[in-house]
Amino acid sequence: MKLHSVLRLAGLLAAAACLTLAYGMVGDWLILLSIPVMIIFWFLARGRSGFRAASGLLAMYVGLGVIGIARHASGLLMATGCVFALLSWDLSDPRGRSSVQARPGQATLLEKRHLQSLGVAAGASLLLAALASALRLTLPFGVVVLLALVLTACILYAVQYLRRSAGHEHRE
Repeated sequence: MKLHSVLRLAGLLAAAACLTLAYGMVGDWLILLSIPVMIIFWFLARGRSGFRAASGLLAMYVGLGVIGIARHASGLLMATGCVFALLSWDLSDPRGRSSVQARPGQATLLEKRHLQSLGVAAGASLLLAALASALRLTLPFGVVVLLALVLTACILYAVQYLRRSAGHEHRE
């Protein structure tokens, strides 16, 4: 199995485990019937398009996460599961893997950079989720919107910087 496939499967299993723990802690076991439905959906849809199947799974997981938060399940577990679901979704995108046209050394470098940046983003997301859970700050809506906009701008800048640096290394 390729590293992408192993990491994608591990992410899906971790997301399902977080969902199970979070719903189990509040005693909502019936909603966990959605996990076999998601597995069946995955096997039926991935034959057509693995990325579309992963996109559908991500949407289902986020929906279940929102329901879980509304049912007072652990926000930290739901956020952690969403990070793992998003990680699996990203690894399902064929653009993240090497292309046939690239030289073997470059393809490996691009894949390595992609996995590194994905690991940093996932780690930072988990750290922020843990901090938010531990601090329990109550902020006005306007402040939350402003912080979200600033964070989005920082992430976009970081992505552009990584693309420029990868493009610069690609030319050399």
